[in-house]
Amino acid sequence: MDKFSDLELAFRMLETRNYGYTVGLFLRRHRTRYFVFFVGVGMLSCFFAAITSIHPQFGFAALAGTIGIACGALLADFQWFFVIQSTWPFAKKVTDWNEVVRIANGESPSDPK
Repeated sequence: MDKFSDLELAFRMLETRNYGYTVGLFLRRHRTRYFVFFVGVGMLSCFFAAITSIHPQFGFAALAGTIGIACGALLADFQWFFVIQSTWPFAKKVTDWNEVVRIANGESPSDPK
């Protein structure tokens, strides 16, 4: 899992406040992860497709399982996206944006009260 600094998180929050939490923003932020994911699933699918020609029952089951797991992972990611998107208006209201701007400008976060 990525570890982000306060500065990076502040920039992301300001970007989200300005443009909204959209599918495009979500995909742009996770493009490397999805690229690696699709390359891995593609390679595994090609391997199992080749196995299918040798052992049809095993290869087909493994290929179907790989595709099912990949679809399930994507479905879970997008379900998470829609939950975050639905709670964003509340988070936008209760966030101290002056503090976020201060952190984005490189200042250290103030202590919580």
